[in-house]
Amino acid sequence: MKQEIDSILHDLEDARNRLSAAQDTQQYVLALVEVRAWMDKLAQTLTVGELDEEKYAKAYKDIFCPLYGISEYDRVCNSIEEYSLDDLSF
Repeated sequence: MKQEIDSILHDLEDARNRLSAAQDTQQYVLALVEVRAWMDKLAQTLTVGELDEEKYAKAYKDIFCPLYGISEYDRVCNSIEEYSLDDLSF
């Protein structure tokens, strides 16, 4: 199980790197969706026992616990929502 979590954390970091390297809006939105998917997978995979381990607890806290009012996960979700609303024509 720990190998799976380490793999998810590695894939999440790769997705974050693609997000920061995005050249246009489409790449940026696709990278945001990928980052959110890896964050969701991490949340589903971690058990209470694994959250007791410092490495995984820190990763979970960095992603899902609010820092300055909003968590990284919420910022990603809000950005995706913002871009999806931009696609609507009124």
